[in-house]
Amino acid sequence: MELSDFFLLEYVKGSILPDLKQVINTASTASVRFRDGSKTKVTPTSAKIMVAAHSSLASQKKVKFDTMISSDRSTFDKTLNSIYGRLRGKL
Repeated sequence: MELSDFFLLEYVKGSILPDLKQVINTASTASVRFRDGSKTKVTPTSAKIMVAAHSSLASQKKVKFDTMISSDRSTFDKTLNSIYGRLRGKL
């Protein structure tokens, strides 16, 4: 992890990125809580997709993406489905 990534995670209150990275590290499905209090279960594959999408962004857009996916379950699901749909088209 780069130092700039560490500071980005520190400044986005309620970020789910640490939880997503934990799902990847444990290689097991886990429940993630969003800032609005809603929860969803996230698989390691879904977590990898979201973390990879975040990592591929420019620093300025990482904060916006993190804020967006951490806000609520509906936004997370829509974003994941959009990214997954784009990936399927490239496979």
